[in-house]
Parts: sequence; structure tokens; C-alpha cells
Amino acid sequence: MKLENPIEKLSAGPVHFAYSGWAFVEILEESNPSPDENFFLKYNHPYSFEANAWIKKGEKSKEPVCTMNAAYSSGWCSESYGIPLTAVELTCRAKGDENCTFVMAHQDKIEHYLEKEIINQKLKSKPQIPYFFERKEIEEKLKQQEFLLKSSQSLSKIGSWEFDVKTKDLIWSDELFNIFEIDKNTSSERLYESYISRILKQDLSELERCTQIALNGEKYTIQHGIETPEGNKKWIFGTGIPVKNNKGKVVKIMGYAQDITNSITTEIELNKFFKLSMDMLCVANFDGEFVKVSKGWEKSLGFSRNELIGRKFIDYIHKDDINKTIEAFENSISGEYITDFENRYITADGNYRILNWNSASDKDTGLIYCIVKDVTLERAAEIELKNTLHEREILLKEVHHRVKNNMQIISSLLNLQSSFINDKSILYLFRESQNRIKSIGGIHELLYQSTNFGDIKFEDYLKKLIPDLIYSYFSNDSKINFEIDADVNFNIDTSIPLGLIVNEIISNSLKHGLNNNEKDLIYLKINKNDFGNYELVIGDNGKGYTKPENIENLKSLGLMLIEELTHQLNGQLIKTNIKRGTEYKIIFNEI
Repeated sequence: MKLENPIEKLSAGPVHFAYSGWAFVEILEESNPSPDENFFLKYNHPYSFEANAWIKKGEKSKEPVCTMNAAYSSGWCSESYGIPLTAVELTCRAKGDENCTFVMAHQDKIEHYLEKEIINQKLKSKPQIPYFFERKEIEEKLKQQEFLLKSSQSLSKIGSWEFDVKTKDLIWSDELFNIFEIDKNTSSERLYESYISRILKQDLSELERCTQIALNGEKYTIQHGIETPEGNKKWIFGTGIPVKNNKGKVVKIMGYAQDITNSITTEIELNKFFKLSMDMLCVANFDGEFVKVSKGWEKSLGFSRNELIGRKFIDYIHKDDINKTIEAFENSISGEYITDFENRYITADGNYRILNWNSASDKDTGLIYCIVKDVTLERAAEIELKNTLHEREILLKEVHHRVKNNMQIISSLLNLQSSFINDKSILYLFRESQNRIKSIGGIHELLYQSTNFGDIKFEDYLKKLIPDLIYSYFSNDSKINFEIDADVNFNIDTSIPLGLIVNEIISNSLKHGLNNNEKDLIYLKINKNDFGNYELVIGDNGKGYTKPENIENLKSLGLMLIEELTHQLNGQLIKTNIKRGTEYKIIFNEI
């Protein structure tokens, strides 16, 4: 509608909404909508959709409900007048009041008007200012303090720091020791204690809160006071930026601390800081040019600071990293905090270094402030470690493959030898030996196929072992059923003795307990008990023992093996009493 006057713009809205049937607002006489901090508006909204929703449902609220109505109205008027306004509902039809009545005023004066309305309206409690207005006000204040430095002409004394979450190592730049008046020779272990001892007591809880924010993966800013042992009091403005690994886990926190006691320092002081600092610090403008760089850049890239300042940083970037760097740069200009970004920079001798960036921009100055770390050696060590691990995995696979093949050869030799044996008892011994060898070989076969040599999916192993055992005794004529519930993983040291135990118990069931009919069942279950131990329950529904015996007195090789293997697992073997069949319970821990 091309309206410029605030009163005309304010009037046009209700006219349009009333005409379209969307809204109707009754502005009360005591209103004074002046386009300044004295703005005051009091009005009724007869058809507030929020109150109507409660009334239509037949329910009654204990407090005003038209929060979005207030937000919309104040946002509209703020845009019209160009001043920050807040609207608060005093009475509400959803509570049973006659009208939905609101007051709107400048955010700095809304509390004053609310105090008057409490008296005039005889309200029992003070109306609550909607939280999002408070949040907006806080965000506006934080925006004024947003990152380390406010202009390139007048900058504060500033120091950088780095904290390793895993090792708890704290690294400070020289300037930070100066700000906190701590001896530069202080060890990393005592540095944190010295730092905390200087923080004013009333600011400690806020510092702890900010630290938790960083550990949760978010950037923070903080302003707090310190007192040095000499009695010098200072005000510090700081920021912390989390650094994440490729799995998204926070591994480091990096940041700045600024002495703002004297409010603003000169450009000369900033130049001194950049000249003296051995850290890789830099300031770039929104045109992508280096404005300031610290001495650390000379050491890393081999270029002098004069060669870098005024040049576009894109001129030094490895060609394969240019596109992603431009994208990160554009995101930084738009206000995004860049953390843990890495690219390759060409050095003076034609090689390249890998740099890790954490940066934030300031739209007021058109500058980007960066903390940079040369991680070339770290990345090379990671590649070497990955190559070593890969070679080890290939070697382990080959070892397990050869062991499995050797087991198969031994089993085949036993099978060939058994074809010349007529004595059934000796033939049984050969078959049992074959099964024991296959049991061990099956473990190595799974490891050969696995990508994780530390864990064996034991249920997958059992689903192959048990059918093979049944086949070895009954070939294709087997009618025996089996049930497995063992969703657990074990290492090889646990899997081999446990696999042999299962082999021996099921072999006994097949030889002595079952008749090979449709009702025969072998069952096995492994889970953890309430004490954190594993429990293996294995049995059948066959004939069971013909007469009660003490398990320790049974002298068969199979049961002797079961007892010995249970000891290897530091376990306990229990034969449970059931009406039909045989069942064992073995309680053990992973080796």
C-alpha cells in the first residue's frame, strides 16, 4: 500500500483484517501510540482465536491463553514503528473474563505499565511476559558482544586457549598467561587450578554452565570477573568453540579470552599481539583477503606475513579444496560458526600443509576471526595407523583362513581313516574327534568372514554347528528339532571353549538321549543374569540319565571335557533336575 506514516501503517492493518473477516480490535481511549519509547496501546480483541478454542471446547483456563495473539500484534506494531514492543494479555475470555484485554509498550517500559494495570484492574497476580520476548532481548544483547573483537581499529588484549576433553590438557597462548597473571612455566595440571582460583565466586556457576554447553557441542560466550593474587581485578570476555571428530564427538574446546577492563585497546596493541603470538591466528575480510596473521603462519607455510596480508587466501589453497573452502567461507559470512573445517594450503616450497579452522564472523566490522591449527603430522600419523591396521586385518584373516583349512584337512584325514574301521566304539571316537575339530574350525571360519576380530556372533556359529552335529549322527534322515536363543557376541578366547562345551553336550544328547523322532528337541539359550554373568542353558527332551548320578563322578571323556572347559571359562557347571530329558546350566564370564 506504500504507506510511510506509522499511524497510517498501523491503521491499515485492522481495516484490512476487519474487512476480510480475519480480526477486529477495539483500541481503548487511554492508548498513546507515539512512535518512540513512550508508545502505549491498550486494546480488546473480542474474537481471539486462542480464547475461542477454549470456549468452544467448554474448558476454562486458570490464566490468559492468547500468547500468539500478543506476539503477532506486537511484532506487527514493532515493524510499523521501528521500535521494540511487547504485548501482554491482562484478562482473557478463556478464564471467564469479559474481554481479552492487552497492553502493549516499549520493551524497556512494559514492566512499568504492568505494575499500574495490576492496581487498576485489581489483578491477583502479575501477568507473565511471554518468554520469547525475553529471549529476543537476551539475543539482542548477546549480539552486541558477539565474538572477541568489535572493530579492526580498536581491539582488546586477547589470548587463545585449547582444552583436550580426553587428556584434560589445557594449552594457553602467552597473552593468556599475561591476562590472568599466571607464571608461563605453570604445568598443565596446575594451570586449570590457578585459573579457577582467580574467577570471582559468583561467576563460577556460569562458567560451569558454559563449559557444559561446549561439551554438548555448542559455542558459548561468557563475561566474568577475576581477581589476581596481587589484588588486581579485571573483567574478562570469553568464547569457547567445540571441536568435533568425524563421529560428531566433542574432542576439544578452543577459544579466546579478552581483557575488557579498559574497554577498548588500540590497533597498536592488536598488532603486538599478532606479532608475538606463535599460534596461527588470523583476521580476514569479507572479500576473502588476509587482514592480519600471526607469526605462526610464517613457521607453517614459509611465507612472510607481508606476503600474506592483503592477498586472497584462495590463492594459497590446494586446487582440490577450493570449492569446499569457498562454501565454508560463504557460510561464515552468513553468520555460521565454522568448526573443525580442514583444507590444504600450499607452502612456499611447493608442498602443502593440512590446516584445521575454527572461525566466526562479525558483520559490524566485516571481518572473520580465526583460530587455525596445523594438523599435517597428526593426519599423516592417522593414515599410517589406518594402513597398519588394514595390513593387520589382512594378516589375521589369512591366519584364520589357514587354521580353518588345516582343521578341515585333519577332519578329512580322520574321516578317511574311519572308513577302514569296523569297530563301532572306535568309529564313535573318530566321529567325536571330527566334530570337535569342526567345532573349532567353525570359529575360525566366522572370524575369516568377519570385519571385527574382537566379536563373534555366537548365534550364527550355533546355527551352523548344531545342524552339522545332527547330520553327523543321522545324515539326511534326521527328524530332530532344535531351538536357539543366543543373541550375544564373544571373543575367540571365550568362543572356542564355549563351542566345544556345546559340541560335547549335544553329542551326548544325540548318542544317548534322543530317538530321532518328530518330538525330539534340542534347545539352547544364552543370556545375562541379574549379576552380570552369562548363563548357558542347554538340554533335550529325551530319555535323560537312566539312574541318578553325581555329575562329578561321571568319567566319560565328553563330560570330563565339559568340566575342564567350564573351568577355563571360570564358570560353574550345574545339571538341573527336570522331569524329562537332560539339561545343563553353565554360569560363566567372558575371558
